[in-house]
Amino acid sequence: MITLCRYNLSHLEQWLRDNKLQDTNVQQALDPIIQASQLLQARKTDADVDCICEMCSQLTPPQVGTLLSMRHVGGEHSFFSKSLHLSNIMGPINVD
Repeated sequence: MITLCRYNLSHLEQWLRDNKLQDTNVQQALDPIIQASQLLQARKTDADVDCICEMCSQLTPPQVGTLLSMRHVGGEHSFFSKSLHLSNIMGPINVD
């Protein structure tokens, strides 16, 4: 499902570029959604903390915490790695 969401967002981003709208507020409004979908697809271990923090520049610490605490039960795919400690993420995230 997250892959499909990211796929649709990429089509929307391409449409914005094709219509020369990528420098508008629309792209800025999409950035947090894009980052959230990327976060849900990314590896989430303590070794990936720096990468995750860089990727989530448009998300607030509570938003990142909520996304990381989500669990997907069923199947072999998981959005959350038990080897990632939320305290390791919440500290380095920029609180602007």
